[in-house]
Amino acid sequence: MKCLKRILILLALVLFLTPTSNVMAKEEEDKYFILRIKGLEEERFYFTFLTSQERDTYRGRTLEESRKMYYGSDEIFQKFYECTNTGGYYFTGVINYGPHYPWCEWLDTDLAPYKILLYFPEYDRFVLADEVCKLLEYDNHYTLTVSGLTLPEEECKAEVKKCSSDFENFLWNLEWFFMVILVRWIIIGAIEFLVAWFLFKYRDRRDLIKIGVTSLVMQIIVEIVYFGTDIIYMYYYGEFAVVGIKLFLMVLEGGIYSIILRGSDSEEEDQFVHFWYAIAANVLSFVGVGALFLLLMYN
Repeated sequence: MKCLKRILILLALVLFLTPTSNVMAKEEEDKYFILRIKGLEEERFYFTFLTSQERDTYRGRTLEESRKMYYGSDEIFQKFYECTNTGGYYFTGVINYGPHYPWCEWLDTDLAPYKILLYFPEYDRFVLADEVCKLLEYDNHYTLTVSGLTLPEEECKAEVKKCSSDFENFLWNLEWFFMVILVRWIIIGAIEFLVAWFLFKYRDRRDLIKIGVTSLVMQIIVEIVYFGTDIIYMYYYGEFAVVGIKLFLMVLEGGIYSIILRGSDSEEEDQFVHFWYAIAANVLSFVGVGALFLLLMYN
């Protein structure tokens, strides 16, 4: 058990010292870009954002370094690397597997405008979207529609349309928020239940209900706090504030469990067992969500 505790402490330190994505984006002066792809529900495809300016590195990596980091096949990377149908724009080395759900990407504003290049392995065909993504505002919601994929190459078209109304942008934000947040909550809840049941032997139904309710409340608090991270980062203590928030919430969760799970059926005699559970649940849920994200992204 002592070895397990040491491993959990080490993983927790790595987790809580890792900057959050919105802090990194603020440092790089990026803006987010949400893309909804239509007409390709049954197709397998890849796509990338082409930049209007040529650079030796993109996000700190050269093309060769990006090739080594790419989780997909080298053949797909080579296809994009050798493609000449780019409309005068430049390949960054970042390739995304075509999703059938709204796609969120952080893009460097210094390299705007962008074009979208798609590749369809089944047809061995590249399709370049005609419209340019200019990133003029903070909220950038685009719809990419591809038509005529089975027709001759000159008749295949890809159109990018930007959402024009504030209300439509609001609906997209709302839908994106609930889709991502709810899925993550379900995954985190399932992982924390497995940790409680198998690793820490919480078998009493009342304790499991308390854990579930506490976890849900803490997740809501986390989303609210992270929503304000940009303001904290910009005007107060920077990245250290984010680390402090994470540590505080984990300790708070452990303290709550120590109070409400006092009558747990766990055989563990350590008086800090509930804190160890809070650490284990947070670390393993973080790893689980991250692994699932990579699995969906690159397979």
